[in-house]
Amino acid sequence: MAVGARVRCVVVTPLLLALGVVACSSSSRPVAIVPLVEAGADASSVPPRMVFVSKASFFPDFGGIAPADAACRKEAAAAGLANADAFVAWLAKGGGDAGLAVLPAARVTSTGPFAVPSGRVVAYDKVALFGAHLALLKSGVDEEADGIPARERRVWTGSTASGGGQSDCVNWTSRGASFGTYGLSGHLDATWIFAGEAVCSDPKAEYRVYCIEA
Repeated sequence: MAVGARVRCVVVTPLLLALGVVACSSSSRPVAIVPLVEAGADASSVPPRMVFVSKASFFPDFGGIAPADAACRKEAAAAGLANADAFVAWLAKGGGDAGLAVLPAARVTSTGPFAVPSGRVVAYDKVALFGAHLALLKSGVDEEADGIPARERRVWTGSTASGGGQSDCVNWTSRGASFGTYGLSGHLDATWIFAGEAVCSDPKAEYRVYCIEA
């Protein structure tokens, strides 16, 4: 193009506008058709938030949500995951520090997507992950922070199939005669967070937790 040449770009027709192209011309060149957006460009470039199964396992009296959060963050950091301090445990609890219920969805501010460390998408958005239609997960949560498989493990959740509060071994402080809800890692339906209830006094009730990048 000649120095100082003036370039003019206009949409030629409504059809070309629908196709995402414009016509450009200058004083020294003929009209050319130029794409507005590169063909095949992905409009969604948001990095997925990670979700994994903890290596650590816990008896039900592990002291509430804070120790589980700390375990998630420690494992995320050890595996070299970005944003390690943002990980929280998927756990419902009947009463928080102020006597209020704690639900997993309220602790995760990200809208997604969510994936296991290898990159496989678990859910494209928060609604799919925490909503009532959990039978539609794209992939099971079946990896530890470093990508090692954790196919079917019992995982403490304390939540219902839709992410509400269920049984939590007295706010995760008791191994007495009460119950705690668990899920099964790797499952695609609602049993990934609500597969049954364990007796908190069971000497074999030592389960893992899910860790989510909030």
